[in-house]
Amino acid sequence: MTERRNLFVHCNGIVSAQYLAVCSKHGCDCSKVNVGQELHVNPKYFQDAYATIVEIGLKLAHVLWRRLKPEQMDEADTSLNNLCLDLIRDEKYAVARTLLDFASQFKAFGSETIRKICILNRAQAYKWSGQDKRAKEILAAEDWEAANEKLQLGAAVLNDDFKGASRLMKHIGASDAPSKGDYKEWPIFKMFRTSPEFAEAYSRRCSASPSERSP
Repeated sequence: MTERRNLFVHCNGIVSAQYLAVCSKHGCDCSKVNVGQELHVNPKYFQDAYATIVEIGLKLAHVLWRRLKPEQMDEADTSLNNLCLDLIRDEKYAVARTLLDFASQFKAFGSETIRKICILNRAQAYKWSGQDKRAKEILAAEDWEAANEKLQLGAAVLNDDFKGASRLMKHIGASDAPSKGDYKEWPIFKMFRTSPEFAEAYSRRCSASPSERSP
């Protein structure tokens, strides 16, 4: 990428001997490229380049942040998780998967709650990119029964347990998060939102007082 950038800036995209030498030195296959050939950037190349730059920059930033400011670990975890959630909302699942795979290797987190939230977002990044089996493997590696109801709800919807999710949604009720807007907007609920179980539970949530919640 950096060498192609240099060609665009200095050589109008025309391949030079230096370009081929540097790329070959670093293991790039340039067998189909010749000196004097004009290179371009198609949408796939651009997307791959964007993803690579985001990955390198964020991984480096978070390694340094956690190492140099360990007292800010909770802030670092929240920042990375929120960024990955934005990527999932924008359907940039591959980048989100890469960053959340990276986060899964952290030896410590600011809290157990943020660790489990990162796991849920990692699972949904895999699920929405068509890797449902991998998503459920990630979920199965955790004990969700010991988690709070909101986290259990996330695990249930990603496991396609809409009946269980509906029960949890009713029990959480209207006095706690997720809010009505969260249920409508969060990507984790996008398949659940299409189900009759969601429609019934959402209607119950919106109309019931806290004292009327299901046991």
